[in-house]
Amino acid sequence: MLSKHHIIGLSTVLVLVVVAVSASTMFQSPDESTVSGLTAALTRGVKAGSTRVRAKSSSSKAATPTLSLPTYGFTLTYPTSWKTEKDPQEGGAMNVYLSSESNTFFMTVTLATMPTSTVKLDDIVSATLAEMPSSLQFKVVKSESGKLAGVTTKVLTVTQKADDGSLLKGQQVFLIKGKTLCVFFFTNVPASYNSSLQLFNTTLKTLTLK
Repeated sequence: MLSKHHIIGLSTVLVLVVVAVSASTMFQSPDESTVSGLTAALTRGVKAGSTRVRAKSSSSKAATPTLSLPTYGFTLTYPTSWKTEKDPQEGGAMNVYLSSESNTFFMTVTLATMPTSTVKLDDIVSATLAEMPSSLQFKVVKSESGKLAGVTTKVLTVTQKADDGSLLKGQQVFLIKGKTLCVFFFTNVPASYNSSLQLFNTTLKTLTLK
């Protein structure tokens, strides 16, 4: 039986990150400031998810409310029990946290604009992962391509360590449409990974990008 300490460190995290980073110069590969901004936003989202109290994964399927971000042509529906919280980041990025009343699920949305629509998805994935703090012990165990909202994605199965040192398993999904980069992320204890992945994918299916 898990103690309260283990529940805090190991229970479900659902992190959604939508990123778009602005710059004045045009280039095809992300520069250092772009990578730094993305990494800072992703890191903050991962840490926020691993430090909040969470309960065992639920099977809530209600998806009436909509997170709408017109500047980025982004909408996503989510369960009625979830709440939102905005957290402005340095460099013009914005994190939006979504969580259930009992913190059963936790999500993060980070916003901005890519410098150009010609930036390659693989370059962004490689650059941001390379800059992830070693303290997170963030490891990619599988990488594959997929499709979401009609856009090609890079899907990473990952592991990391919880605050108490226990192992967490999750998935990170990257996509770019125009100048908007979206990074979706969740983690959970390995035993609950499959049920959390099902809810994660169900939520992502409601995504629309214009």
